[in-house]
Amino acid sequence: MNLLDQVIALLRGGNARGQVLHAPKLDEQAVELLRADLERIQAGSPKRAMFGVERRFIPEQVELRKAKFGGPGRMVGYAAKFGVLSVDLGGWKELLQPGAFAMAIANGEDCRCLRNHMDDNLLGRQSAGTLELQEDADGLRFECDLPDTQTGRDTAENIRRKDMTGCSFQFSVREGGTQWNFDAEMPLRTVLANGVKRLYDVGPVTFPAYESTEVDMRSFEAARAALQHLPAAAVLEAISRAKARQRLAEAL
Repeated sequence: MNLLDQVIALLRGGNARGQVLHAPKLDEQAVELLRADLERIQAGSPKRAMFGVERRFIPEQVELRKAKFGGPGRMVGYAAKFGVLSVDLGGWKELLQPGAFAMAIANGEDCRCLRNHMDDNLLGRQSAGTLELQEDADGLRFECDLPDTQTGRDTAENIRRKDMTGCSFQFSVREGGTQWNFDAEMPLRTVLANGVKRLYDVGPVTFPAYESTEVDMRSFEAARAALQHLPAAAVLEAISRAKARQRLAEAL
């Protein structure tokens, strides 16, 4: 039984093929093998977020203006706001510093505008000039000329009727691009200036995630109190393990 099978068995109750399993010791080589297996699994699920890619949602209403190049309209909004504390993201919160997207925009990675992060709901693209991205004092602003397609027309009508609210962006962070504060009431991650490595897509969403997320604060406080007795390295390791379990569950 390989390492991935063992981890899957542990997630499903610690038993597979009649064998009682113990948590495998994950040295550096084992972690890389597990990462490769996860990437292989995710390669077969293109609609899911790629390994290391994160999504954020904000309840910002997009506007519909007159299109520059014809079509049903020009969509204008913010995919992210600076200095605004996020809602709970699963036991921690996040702040974006001004300039967080500067490097990603300068690198010209050809960001797309997608509805609900779906590849087949393409609304615009940087390289085509139908999507424009800019950082200003408030956050990451985008403008997109909607195409004269069924998706474009439906999106324009949903925005006009205010049926579709909220924006989102999909991104990855560079090494050293974030800073953690575990002394805060809830662990806080700050994405620093130039902290975003790549910006994959922006766009409107039907259901801004995390809007209704609730956290059992009593359980969280108990867990945090227990972690406070551990060395800082152990705290980081515990959080990393929790994130790894979440990624594995999403991949499966």
